[in-house]
Amino acid sequence: MIQFNCPACGKTLAIQDEYAGRQARCPSCGNIITIPATPFQGSAPSAGQPPWGGPIGPPPPPLFPPSPPPPPPWGFQPGWTPPQPQPPPVFRPPESLDIKVGPVISEAWHILTANLWPFIGVFLLYWVVISVASQCVPFGGLILTGPLECGLALYCLKKTRGEYAEVSDLFGGFKFFGRALGAYWLMALLTFLAFLALFVPGIIVALGFSLTYFFIIDTQLGVWDSMMASWNILKGYKWQLFLISLVCGLINILGILCLFVGLLVTVPLSFIAIACVYHRLRTKQAMALQAQAASRPQSGPQWSAPPPPPGGETLAS
Repeated sequence: MIQFNCPACGKTLAIQDEYAGRQARCPSCGNIITIPATPFQGSAPSAGQPPWGGPIGPPPPPLFPPSPPPPPPWGFQPGWTPPQPQPPPVFRPPESLDIKVGPVISEAWHILTANLWPFIGVFLLYWVVISVASQCVPFGGLILTGPLECGLALYCLKKTRGEYAEVSDLFGGFKFFGRALGAYWLMALLTFLAFLALFVPGIIVALGFSLTYFFIIDTQLGVWDSMMASWNILKGYKWQLFLISLVCGLINILGILCLFVGLLVTVPLSFIAIACVYHRLRTKQAMALQAQAASRPQSGPQWSAPPPPPGGETLAS
């Protein structure tokens, strides 16, 4: 509250602090006076207009004028607008859900040809890192192979899904270094023991665990759980995956016959084909779970209309 005396008649007046500095008419003498900015501690009158005629005149200017807008960045040209960020690509579903040689290799080829040079660069970088690590660090290749193959799986899966992928994704597998390294050694050990038993069990084990890296980068599963998830999702599809792998192997032989230069194309094609298989199987798995959830009866009471109000009264519409 502001309490002050009228300079003309000396009557004591009181008004809210928000009217400080404004002009008003004295209710006693009728002269126009300026309300001073003197605070007063006391009981506040009722909110609203002051009881003695209310303030008149325009509001006073602000004590601190608003600051001007910041200057444009250095080098700003009139009419120039900053580039807008590109929206993220829409998730691309697989071309089909068939786990067959023709559709999978065809989709992998389309993905490779649409991103040929990025794939060649990523796989060249992978080979260079593995070669340098093997030459310079004891067991360097054996230590880095698992995380780098996780990075290749991440890059190929992003491209398969139509997501944005970059070269740094090759080293994204190091986020899962422990799991990637453990999966690499455990798969190698189990596959080796299976091949010692018989040739066919070794192929089955290698095929059954071939999607392990994809589960490591795409889920929060551990080493063994990722391996078992790969094994379970491939139940009923190992024969189709064997045919796809056989065709990819023959294509890689053609790359070797092309003075090894063709491997720059055939090896990425093989990785993309496995990523396509994972993408299709995971899509089928998600669709099956959605269908199962839709067919499951809902629990709890099903209301066709809102429950009546307490007491049985009828609400007027």
